[in-house]
Amino acid sequence: MADQREYWDYFLELHSGNPQEGPGEFEATRRAFGLVDGLSSSPRILDLGCGPGRQTLDLLRLTNGTVTAVDSHAPFLEQLQRSAAEQGVADRVTTVVADMATLDLEPASFDLVWSEGALYAIGFEAGLQLAFRMLRPGGSLAASELTRLRPGGPAEAVEFWETEYPAIRDVDGNLALLDAAGYERVGHFVLPESAWRAYYEPLAAKFEAFRTQHAENPTALMVLAHEAKEQAMYFLASEFYGYVFHVARRPAR
Repeated sequence: MADQREYWDYFLELHSGNPQEGPGEFEATRRAFGLVDGLSSSPRILDLGCGPGRQTLDLLRLTNGTVTAVDSHAPFLEQLQRSAAEQGVADRVTTVVADMATLDLEPASFDLVWSEGALYAIGFEAGLQLAFRMLRPGGSLAASELTRLRPGGPAEAVEFWETEYPAIRDVDGNLALLDAAGYERVGHFVLPESAWRAYYEPLAAKFEAFRTQHAENPTALMVLAHEAKEQAMYFLASEFYGYVFHVARRPAR
């Protein structure tokens, strides 16, 4: 078994500089944002697990608000800061290097909590509870989550996704967690294939150079094989597994 630290280092090398760290695209972000209502003209937004911040910058395009962007990997936040400066919005972004499990921010201080494909890091249930604490009464949550879309599917894909994320649920299971956490449901939708391609294609474009550079390193090649398999498993079983964007509201009272 490869050393976990070494594996993670090669994973981050492969992912370094990528525009995003999970499936998503501006159109999906805009669609989810369109389900949110009651925001002020300058909302306070918390982006949990922001990665390099593609959606963080999209949110600044969609609002006149400010974003507190949280991620545990400092280089992702540095990439976000550079991008924000290039786009002239650096004064509207605050970056926080932190693990969601130990996040220390003022409760009930955000109008909108956003998280694209990142709450799994502490478990969707715990992530929903964290977001609820961070929201002011009447505030909204928008979060995407890897989901079992329908029963069945190719055996290889079922084994892969269920092994990768044993806590994966179907849509009804995720909705039940929203209910249990105290949210009012607003709406949900499945991310389209284009949102996956927006994540996978820039990553796949780096595979050959990474393979050549690390041809003699079994850990690096293990990282590469896993990333390639994940992409193959999505396209093999996209009818059965995908990301679902959920929008919900913390009750005003």
